[in-house]
Amino acid sequence: GLGSRLAEVERGPTETLADVIPRYGTVPLDFQPGSRWNYSTFAGFDTLGRIIEIVSGRKFDVFLQERIFGPLQMTDTCFPVPQDRKARMNSLDRKDPQGAWAAAPPPPAFASDIYFAGSVGLIATARDYARFEQMLLNGGELDGKRILAPRTVEMAYLLTRAGTSSNSAVRRAGSVRNMARSTARRTATRAFMRPTTVATSA
Repeated sequence: GLGSRLAEVERGPTETLADVIPRYGTVPLDFQPGSRWNYSTFAGFDTLGRIIEIVSGRKFDVFLQERIFGPLQMTDTCFPVPQDRKARMNSLDRKDPQGAWAAAPPPPAFASDIYFAGSVGLIATARDYARFEQMLLNGGELDGKRILAPRTVEMAYLLTRAGTSSNSAVRRAGSVRNMARSTARRTATRAFMRPTTVATSA
């Protein structure tokens, strides 16, 4: 699995997934594929984003808009935030050296309009994120639009449990409904943009 030495792969400010992902192949693996499981903080998701680009023939951001955000009417999910919506951005507060909370600029990953990562960078409202979670809760469908097959959603849940739980826990794993409910509780903390009553296109 990719991991500990990926910091050696630097990304230039004008590089895309197509530029960076092939260089991951030059980094030694942490372990033989299939021998262990390790949660990828960014490399695995970015690599999947590039695979989607190759298979679909579309840029990752375009694919997401056409296949997920558009059908689910996630009208305020995008990367990066367009200029006309930046006034609605919530601040990302952090503690300063004196321990007081203060507004901080968003991380650079949330500002790139070139590198559309599979791991970080999307901005959304609580309303949009809730619609995505409701799709999972419904087994991959919302408002008559099917995004994922029910079996795909269930497999994603079980695979996640397999990576973080014992085998006995996996056998006792609940339905995807429980997964969606638990992740939906975190919706507010994942939303960076304040909602608006005016529909806008991503």
